[in-house]
Amino acid sequence: MTDADVKDAISKAIEHWASSLRVPAGVNPIALMRAICDNETNGGARWGATLHEPAYCYGGKYYIGSEALHRLSVPWGCLAHSSFGPWQILYITANEHGFSDDPVRLRDPMVCAEYLTKILNSRVFDKIPDALPEEAFDAWNSGRARDGIIPVDYIKKAKAHYLLHLGGVEA
Repeated sequence: MTDADVKDAISKAIEHWASSLRVPAGVNPIALMRAICDNETNGGARWGATLHEPAYCYGGKYYIGSEALHRLSVPWGCLAHSSFGPWQILYITANEHGFSDDPVRLRDPMVCAEYLTKILNSRVFDKIPDALPEEAFDAWNSGRARDGIIPVDYIKKAKAHYLLHLGGVEA
């Protein structure tokens, strides 16, 4: 896949799935999706990279006590402990939201965007009716918004990307 093909596939996925985000008035779902993609993979430039997450790997703090992660590690090995695609979706998180295919399928922008929307709705927009983009960025990076774990640098970078994308996208 060429860079142009990837950017086109990401744009099509965003166009298709943005309306599925249950964002409050004033939050632009397209700019939100693009900002997370920018933060996670430089706008998709690293879309094909698999990021191994040591905390989810054998003996890691999230692996210990997770029956689901133990179960998924049998067929998938370390792929079960990794993030994929333009939005770097962690396989176990996608699985918790209904994904049961080969983890590498999450590299497909259309598949990845579907789970991005499911995860953000579940973590943020279904729980916080007045959520701000910063809370979506927080939840995407740390697992939950308003939980005391605030990835300040991640949120700052994502907010800058979000504002940049608002310049070219209608709210």
